[in-house]
Amino acid sequence: MGQITVLHALRFDSRATTSHHALCFGRYSEGNRVEYVNVFGLIPTQLDSDVVVLTYELLGLRNLPFWSSLVKRMSPILRQSKYRVAMPQDDYSRCAVLDGFISDFDINAVFSPITRDLHLLYPNSVTAGVHFEEAMTGYFDPQIRDQYGHFAKPFKDRTIDLGQRVRHLPPQLGLEAGKKGELAIRFADEARNRGLTCDVSTNPAEVFLGDGWFKFLGNCRFTVSRRGGASIADPKGRLADRVRRFQLRHPNASMGEIAKKVSFRGGKQGDFSAISPRLFESAALGVCQILEPDEYVEGLDPWKHYIPLKQDFSNIDEVFRVMQDTDRCEAIALASQIPLLGNPKNTYKSLVERVLIAGSAQDSSSEFSHFSDSSNDLGLTVSDDDTLKWIQSYVARTFVKRKTAQATRFLSSGSFLKLDESDTAMAEWAERNADTLIRWMEAFESRQLIVESLMVPWTIAKL
Repeated sequence: MGQITVLHALRFDSRATTSHHALCFGRYSEGNRVEYVNVFGLIPTQLDSDVVVLTYELLGLRNLPFWSSLVKRMSPILRQSKYRVAMPQDDYSRCAVLDGFISDFDINAVFSPITRDLHLLYPNSVTAGVHFEEAMTGYFDPQIRDQYGHFAKPFKDRTIDLGQRVRHLPPQLGLEAGKKGELAIRFADEARNRGLTCDVSTNPAEVFLGDGWFKFLGNCRFTVSRRGGASIADPKGRLADRVRRFQLRHPNASMGEIAKKVSFRGGKQGDFSAISPRLFESAALGVCQILEPDEYVEGLDPWKHYIPLKQDFSNIDEVFRVMQDTDRCEAIALASQIPLLGNPKNTYKSLVERVLIAGSAQDSSSEFSHFSDSSNDLGLTVSDDDTLKWIQSYVARTFVKRKTAQATRFLSSGSFLKLDESDTAMAEWAERNADTLIRWMEAFESRQLIVESLMVPWTIAKL
C-alpha cells in the first residue's frame, strides 16, 4: 500500500466538476492510502508520501496575492514526498509563476489539458525534462451518472431547447479566448429568433452549483460548444493588470474596446486550447450536442455523435433543420455515449491509474482505497466507527442548534456541553480529546471542512 496525499483547496461552494476531479483519487486509488489535505486547513507537519497530487483549483490560486503564503504552507509536504504531480488548468494564466513553482519543488510530472506549445508555457520545466501528459478538465465517472442520471428527463419532455453556461475569458488571453462564449451567445440569439426556448449565459452570477448543473442539463434538449482556451499566455499576470487598470478608468468599455486599446505586449502567442468536460456530462444526461468541428476524443464523429456547426455559421439553416427532427436528435445524443462514455480512457479511473503509474505507487493488493482525515491526531483519537458516528452527530447538532461557540467554550474550560442523553456516554472522551473536537466544530462552522466529509458524511438534514 502506497501513501498518496492530495493537496487541494475545495470549498463548500466548489463546482461539482471541480470536486469530482479532485476526489477521483479517493475513489480509484485502489490498494493505496489516500489522505486529503486542504491548504486552508490543518497541515500535517510529518506526512511522508509516495505521491503528492496538487489539484487544479489549488494551483489556480497562483493568481491571488497570497500565493507565496500558500506555497510556504505546502512546502513541508512537498519536500517530504517521493514523487510530485501537478494538475493545473488554465495554464496560460501566470504561467511563469507556475513554471517557477514546478522547478522550485522538483515537480516530477504535469498532467494538463493543454498539449500544444508547452515550451511557451513551461520553458524551464520542459528544459529540465519534467514529464508532461494530457489530463482533460473533466472525465466521465459511472458513479456520477448513477448519482445524477435521474435528472435526465425524456428528450421530448424537456422544456429548454438550448441550454449552456460559458465562462467568458478576458481579452488579454487573445481572440480565441472569447470565441466559446461568442459562439454560444450568437447561436442562442439565432435560436430565439426561430422561436426556440433558450437559457444560455456567460454571466458568472448565473453559474449552477452542485446538483443544479445536472438538473439543468437534464432538462435541455441541445447544448452548443467548441474547444475552449486561449491564444495568448500571460506569463506574470501583467496583461491582466493592464486590463483591470483600463476597466477602472473605463468601467463601461466592451471586451472589443479593451482588446483594441490595451497593449498585450509581453504575452506569448500559441495554441492553448483544451476539451471541456461538458462533453461527457451532456452525453450522460442525453443532451444532443452542437459542436464546432474539431479534434475532441477518439471516435467522436460529426452528424453521428454531434451536430456540426461551422465556425462561420454558413450551415446554420441545416443545423436548425436537423434540430426539428426530434427522433434523429435523440438518436444522436444516445449515439454520443458510445465514444464519450464507453471508452475507458475517458474515465476518472483511467486518469488516476495513469498518475499512479507515473509515480510508481500502484499496488493491487487491495480492492479498496482508504480515506483519512487531514488532522494528524484524528486517527489516534477515533478508534472505532461508533465514535466517528458520534462525532458526526455532535458536530452537526451544535451547528444546527447554534451552540457551536458555547460547546467550544465548555471544552476549552475542561468540561463538556451535553446536547441530549446520547452524549452522556461520550463525555469522558470529549473532555479528553477537547482540542480535536474543537477543531472539527470550528472547521464545520466555517464550511472549510471538505475532505473530512468523505469519511464523516455530514447529515444535517436527517437530524
